[in-house]
Amino acid sequence: MQVFKTFLKIVKKKMTSVIIYFVVFVGIAIAMAKNGGENEQKNFQAEELNLVIENQDEGKLGGALVDYLGKDNNLIDVPKTEDALLDKIFYRDIDYVLYIPADFTARFTDGERAGLLTDKKVPFSSSGEFADNQIQSYLKTAGIYLDSGYDLSDAIRQTDEDMTVTARTKLIDDTNPDAFEPGKFYFRYLPYIYICMLICAIGPVFMAFHETDLDARNKCSAMSFLSRNVQLILGSVVVSIAIWALMEVVGSILYPGYMFSKTGFWCSVNSMMQILFALACAYTAGQIVTEQQALSMISNFFGLGLAFLGGIFVPIEIFSDSVLRVAKFMPTYWYMMTLEGAQHMDTAGGLPADAIQGLVIQSLFAVAVLLVGMVYNRMKAKA
Repeated sequence: MQVFKTFLKIVKKKMTSVIIYFVVFVGIAIAMAKNGGENEQKNFQAEELNLVIENQDEGKLGGALVDYLGKDNNLIDVPKTEDALLDKIFYRDIDYVLYIPADFTARFTDGERAGLLTDKKVPFSSSGEFADNQIQSYLKTAGIYLDSGYDLSDAIRQTDEDMTVTARTKLIDDTNPDAFEPGKFYFRYLPYIYICMLICAIGPVFMAFHETDLDARNKCSAMSFLSRNVQLILGSVVVSIAIWALMEVVGSILYPGYMFSKTGFWCSVNSMMQILFALACAYTAGQIVTEQQALSMISNFFGLGLAFLGGIFVPIEIFSDSVLRVAKFMPTYWYMMTLEGAQHMDTAGGLPADAIQGLVIQSLFAVAVLLVGMVYNRMKAKA
């Protein structure tokens, strides 16, 4: 097993780039897991605004409006100067400023509704529109009661009661109940990592063994051609499975509910197809390339190219027809088709036909790239 041990020694020396890719990817995955966990626990909640209210109203309605707005928003003291106020609005420390005049209640109860209040806000801002809606909703309700014959105190009381009524909200997930979005995005970016890691780890080994002088000495040695290649294949498989298993373990730690579901199982099978394709790429790159710098460039070129054109970094839904036709020649496109299909399995837990087709096509891509490397190796040997 001398060749196998040498294989592992070379891989060990080239682990710096692999570790960098791994650490960066896991760091991003942990951030996604934390963000996803927080989002999963959140329910619908209205936004709280930072309001400044200057109430000079001599009647009851202005104070009632201030109390209502203060229940769901943060009331901030009025800045001492106009410049300070405008600065806080500019820097979004204050979302909305409301001025209530001294004769507000009197004019409102007399039937005057428009133009009673003045405000300052960021033009066309969502926070400003939200505050306007709250104010108008309260005043319209109070106006309805006053126009119906209620006196001011009863109208305010009824309006306050009505404003406490909220709609019950329930977030409905109409996708597969096993699907957990952060877990899906974890698998989404694995092909790029696999291609870069394996080309950086395995490519240099084949590049070294096919160096002209070393290859000539190997052919003169007592070790047969079959034995040498079997050990090279064994080393490649061991390294590939180790990287795949490592990523599966990381995924199981970050997203256990997703990974141990039917969806997670098929996503793992899907990623296995990509690790085989990445292995074929690493083998072929090691046959063709003769310099380490060129190998690193190829890993980034193929990794990024397949990621962008295959729908990993850019959603397939926004592809034009021409780009989509090109994307179908990328194994990563079929990886994404299978990944999406795994999120929408049938009731029996089986993959849709398109997802199964994606697995088959990915395996064919791996075989095709491997054959390219083998043909090139044969042609170089005869030269």
